[in-house]
Amino acid sequence: MTPLAQQFSAEDKIALSIYYANMKSRPKTADSELARKGKKYYLQKCVSCHGKDAHGGKQYARLAGQHAQYLQRRIYNMQNATGRVATDMTQVATTLSEKEVEALAAYISTLP
Repeated sequence: MTPLAQQFSAEDKIALSIYYANMKSRPKTADSELARKGKKYYLQKCVSCHGKDAHGGKQYARLAGQHAQYLQRRIYNMQNATGRVATDMTQVATTLSEKEVEALAAYISTLP
């Protein structure tokens, strides 16, 4: 995607940003027990930055409605981040077990 995105004008980037920002998320279904556990982890580890509804804010990403597999991959990538790519999220991600990541992703994907 990077080579393609580099070809976009500033106006194209603004138009794409507006388009995607106005899209409605489509919550997914998940195993109810897994999502219940994920909600517990979310309230313990994520809510302070991403908010009660996982809609994020000025500095933090909206997570609600993202695909579970995408969320898991992002968390795993953050667990392995080092140096300049390490963030506050890296510190949180490294505390999560594989089962916790799976549960968190399941829960967050069900949010509108």
